[in-house]
Amino acid sequence: MVVMGSARVISGLATRLRPDEGLELRPGYVEDWRALRAELEQRRESRRRQRRFRHDPATYLAELEQRSLQLSLPA
Repeated sequence: MVVMGSARVISGLATRLRPDEGLELRPGYVEDWRALRAELEQRRESRRRQRRFRHDPATYLAELEQRSLQLSLPA
């Protein structure tokens, strides 16, 4: 598991204070973690698209148009 930001410090301290408790995950933890990771990845992808658009709007829009045409054409 990767802990980011300020949670890393808290996690490190908690692990040192109570090392045995760190081995047990609460029920549903993994599902919650996966949902959080998916949400963070969606935010990152949104920021990537915004950056690509700001960097070169013409190319970004041309690629977007090309992808939409490929989706609408029959196979």
